[in-house]
Amino acid sequence: MGTPDTDPETLDSSTSDVRARGGPIECPLCDRDNPSDARFCAGCGHQFGANMFETDDGAADPLLGRVLADRYRIEELLGRGGMGVVYRVEHVRIGKLMAMKLLHGQLARDKETVKRFKREAELVSRLDHPNTVQVFDFGQSEGMMFLVMEYLPGRDLGEVLKDDGPLPFSRVARVAAQVCGSVAQAHDLGVVHRDLKPENVMRIEQSSMPDFVKVLDFGLAKLREQEEMGEKSITRQGAILGTPYYMAPEHIRGEPVDGRSDIYAMGALMYKILTGVPPFWSTTPVGVLTMHLTEEVEPPSERAPKRNIPAIADEIIVRAMQKDPADRFQTMGELRDALIEYLEEIGEAKGLESTRMGRVAASSSIARQRGLATRGDVDAFESKLRRRSLLSRGLVVLLLAAAVVGVAIAWSQRPVEVATAEQEPNNELNEANPLPEAATFTGYLGPRSSEERSDADLFVLANPGGDRRVVSIQVSAIPNMDIVFELFREGITAPVLVANSGGIGQPESVPNFVIDGPTYYVRVREHWESGRLPTENVSDPYE
Repeated sequence: MGTPDTDPETLDSSTSDVRARGGPIECPLCDRDNPSDARFCAGCGHQFGANMFETDDGAADPLLGRVLADRYRIEELLGRGGMGVVYRVEHVRIGKLMAMKLLHGQLARDKETVKRFKREAELVSRLDHPNTVQVFDFGQSEGMMFLVMEYLPGRDLGEVLKDDGPLPFSRVARVAAQVCGSVAQAHDLGVVHRDLKPENVMRIEQSSMPDFVKVLDFGLAKLREQEEMGEKSITRQGAILGTPYYMAPEHIRGEPVDGRSDIYAMGALMYKILTGVPPFWSTTPVGVLTMHLTEEVEPPSERAPKRNIPAIADEIIVRAMQKDPADRFQTMGELRDALIEYLEEIGEAKGLESTRMGRVAASSSIARQRGLATRGDVDAFESKLRRRSLLSRGLVVLLLAAAVVGVAIAWSQRPVEVATAEQEPNNELNEANPLPEAATFTGYLGPRSSEERSDADLFVLANPGGDRRVVSIQVSAIPNMDIVFELFREGITAPVLVANSGGIGQPESVPNFVIDGPTYYVRVREHWESGRLPTENVSDPYE
């Protein structure tokens, strides 16, 4: 096994030789020219850094300052990658910072790719593990597909490795245990990451937990593979799809992958941040891939004998990187347990139990100080239908009129006698009030439950058969409140519709919105901002 004198992944790729605006990329390792969209050098396999794709200093990004989807103001380019461009954006409704990934234009032009993107995004939006970057929103605007997620203050593990050098196994195990927990939840939902690598794991700054990390880019690797190589080949125009240093043998062969492929990548990731070099290296990408297929991995302690790597590290990493998936850890939970057991033996497992139980270890107060969006902020406007947050929001007297017009087939016959007034409690999904067709429905949002939480009203909108319909919803104005309503599709945590265009004392309405599933939920609440008490209004009745 060859070892480079200088690890190619640690080279500074941001050089004046890079002609990012469509010109070829010159590899800093072997001087070979590569296509402008290449992620790896076709000659030596060097991975190009995201900063190589930045525009020239004098070139103004035409997207900066624009507002997409009526709510996201694009503020700053954060980076470019194989799937698209990442920006820092501000949610104009709440004044909070988020990150938006805009997918490359060619992806948005293919209808099948758009469908796949929506399916993957719906799955990923359901991931709520504390070590997973939260996806708040997704959609298509002005011909561009986008994902909106947490904006993370910190460095990815690739940057940590470059700045600080290899980590001791105690830190590697702590980081890896968190990644395993994140990916395990995704596996439970049928999502295989497919591109685990140091650059897709963010270490969060100033977290209350040492080495707190979050995993990025769930689902996008599969989308890229299906679009660019149909899961048939490894190279396309000299570029490697996937990251060759971390690809499992079955992934390289184009065979179906499962969670054990991520376990292999996890082993390779641990190897890299522990030793400072990837488990396999060659002068060409194909050489790296061939070694994954044919050569046994050298134990980390032998690869880096001066680093005092414990035997348990060799045991865990080598087992994770077995060629045959049946010889690896069979689940991420099993791998995580092995790491936790080691950390418990050395007294370094503190804080990891909280992430195992699903409690967020990062301090939300830090996010508030920096103006970053949190899960709670987004839930208040256009993100997740959280179980606990259903107990919260605005204190309002409202008028809810729902008129449903059939597009393809008439609505099923509804009972003649239906309730037209809200029945409390209706804060939970199982308490949602039926919303009658083409009728006026009234309700109250009662006294606040705390200084930071208020009532919300939840209604179920039935669409028997799941036929395609057009729905019109209007919510009347409340004198002293800024109201908002959200429409959720059953089983999807992110809202498919958010109406919040008015202000205090203004109504909200959506005249025509297409639904195509059997069950939807409407949530009505106050547009509430932190730093003040939720508004109370229990006296203004509706008509």
